[in-house]
Amino acid sequence: MENNTHTPAKPDSVQDGPVKKPSSLKSGIYAGAFLLVLVAVFITGLMMTPPVRRYGNSAFNEVFDYLLNNHYTEPDAQVLWQGAINGMIGNLDDPFTRYFDEAEFTRYRQGFGESFVGIGVTVENIEEQVVIQTVWPDSPAEQGGLQAGDIITHVDGVDYANRSFAQTTSVLLGEINTTVEVGFKRAGIAETIFVSLTRAIIKNPSVVTRAYEVDGYLIGHLRIHTFGDETQNLVQRAVDDFAADDIDGLVIDLRDNGGGNLTTLVDVLDIFLSSETSTLPLFTLQTLENGRWKDTVYRPNNDQSQPYPITVLVNGQSASASEVFAAAMAEYGGYTIVGETTFGKGTLQSSIRMQSIRGDRLNLTIGIWLTPEGNWVHFDGGSEGFAPDVVVPQNPAFTMPLIFLREGEVYAFDQVSPRIAMAQQILNTVTDKVVRTDGYFDALTETALRDFRLGLGFSGIGILDAETAVALSDAMRTYRADVSNDAQLTEAINQLIEALAT
Repeated sequence: MENNTHTPAKPDSVQDGPVKKPSSLKSGIYAGAFLLVLVAVFITGLMMTPPVRRYGNSAFNEVFDYLLNNHYTEPDAQVLWQGAINGMIGNLDDPFTRYFDEAEFTRYRQGFGESFVGIGVTVENIEEQVVIQTVWPDSPAEQGGLQAGDIITHVDGVDYANRSFAQTTSVLLGEINTTVEVGFKRAGIAETIFVSLTRAIIKNPSVVTRAYEVDGYLIGHLRIHTFGDETQNLVQRAVDDFAADDIDGLVIDLRDNGGGNLTTLVDVLDIFLSSETSTLPLFTLQTLENGRWKDTVYRPNNDQSQPYPITVLVNGQSASASEVFAAAMAEYGGYTIVGETTFGKGTLQSSIRMQSIRGDRLNLTIGIWLTPEGNWVHFDGGSEGFAPDVVVPQNPAFTMPLIFLREGEVYAFDQVSPRIAMAQQILNTVTDKVVRTDGYFDALTETALRDFRLGLGFSGIGILDAETAVALSDAMRTYRADVSNDAQLTEAINQLIEALAT
């Protein structure tokens, strides 16, 4: 969860000074920092142990100068400075404190907006290959002919086949109306295809809504992907539209929601929770500011709740702000939580503008958050994650890896491969065939692949090649898009139907 304004919004009360941590925090978390200096004097021989050594700027500068001027690799000064910063942060054992240069911070903040500048693709990291998962409608990528399953190999004439996933994806972003040449491989085509694309603004909605009619009831489905800059307005608009449609119940879907802005979280909670519901807080922040702990308690700024039952859907990738939301809905609002135990990120970060280097930011963990009942939901020292009321494992097909093969890679009868096992799992999911899933290409697998290929107009041979792999992955995406196959969403809806029927 990010405190994007540094000063929390809508606190009910603030206690400044040395505040004790609640008893729910485990050992290793303390209310203050204490410096213990031990001086041992040995009378015999009048020997004294050396004092604890203190490192100041002079010691750092001395080491820095020796490395810069005498190390045989002739290191770059900027590299040394960045290494020193990363070393300090690395010693914190905190994966959420990070240093951003200006370009990195810009890309980081794009995730909080409703759009980004790029070519319009969603990609997957499959064995360090940049494989296109989705091509956004009306995007430069769609207009350039890119398709799901294509593998991006070149950017602006540079071969990225052996570079990291992060390196490749970072250069696809850029300024609006700038041109980028993309090279990609496609199943069935031997040579690399090159297209020139003009980067544009790509819509990246943080809120998506649908409605389902089930057993005579109209159920709204509100999917919140992140608590971004415009999310509160979009959620309010969605709730107003649901009211106009006179829905009977609502599923708030926070699966794979990694968090977002603190102020947005508070504003969205205000839409659903009333100050009349409970005397508990929505949540509490405990932050360390200039060496002093401060408690900030949040309560609803609203005296009305929604007039229909609500279930909240979470999974293991629901983190930070989405966990605060789920905990508040459960412990304060009494609503039912469905799905799987959440990630467990119970800390708060603030992006601090660096004064020494223009544009750079320190994304610093400044504190923790507690649930309405005072629990710390954190993977390291807390409660590991927020547990739902109704545990529902997801349909395995939703976490099954998609398959891709390089051009010329072909599997046939009597071979063994993990790729064959992936294809077998997909065949069992999207067809009426039942084949083994251990990766051995037997006669039943051959028959199932032959029939699958014939159904797509391919040649009637039972092989697994690149074009078959793309078709299998497309079939899996279609399967996942069918709500009836989503075990968790189905159960969340069923919980509402049961509540409405009683």
